[in-house]
Amino acid sequence: MRGGRRGLRQPPSTLPSQRVCTGANTRQGRYFLHGHPASATSWQLPVMQSLVEEPGVTVVTVDQCMYGQTTRGYDGGRGLARKPTRFATNSPAIAAALNRRCSGMHDHVGLIGGRAAAAAIYPPALCRAICRGLREQKRLDSAAGTQSLQSSEEVATAVAYDGVPGASLDPTRVVTARREEMQFVRDQAVWDPLSEETARANGWDVIGTKWIDIDKGDAERPNYRSRLVAQEYNTS
Repeated sequence: MRGGRRGLRQPPSTLPSQRVCTGANTRQGRYFLHGHPASATSWQLPVMQSLVEEPGVTVVTVDQCMYGQTTRGYDGGRGLARKPTRFATNSPAIAAALNRRCSGMHDHVGLIGGRAAAAAIYPPALCRAICRGLREQKRLDSAAGTQSLQSSEEVATAVAYDGVPGASLDPTRVVTARREEMQFVRDQAVWDPLSEETARANGWDVIGTKWIDIDKGDAERPNYRSRLVAQEYNTS
């Protein structure tokens, strides 16, 4: 997409390349945000249908009037413009920050008679909402990584034991192995990080995790492997 004083423009010919970019972001554990007017026919294109049907992708519709979008009013002043806009993202936090529809407590100015151009730029409040969502997503990701991996200082002063034979392990090598495991998990994008409070508020079970640390080599050629596994629990 290209941004400028006249707003975002997106020729249909760019959609296939954007689809490739967003798909790569998802596979590599990165996030994307794609926005277009809710009524745009581009949402019906096969390339976009394929994108929104990908696992982990959420589509939300925003009424920009709730973020202060305005245009030239009928009386010459400024009036709120509803301008429904659809967003697709693989970030749960950004989707939550943008899931806002019109309250129905105000009037709208129709985007006709040359008024659409004035509403082509996202209002500052909408941009701030996107940034808040991204900040929250980073916080959730950081919390998930912190809960799953002890800090270097904690592990370095601890005694680690081999998960199978029970022999002692080098704590420094355990730190490295656990970091490699967490990076692999992030690259595969196999989870949506959520706080424990959010899970419990939705009535979801919270399953504990534990580390299995193993040296598959020997004293001369150590080969440390660490796996983060879910702990079994009784559902009866």
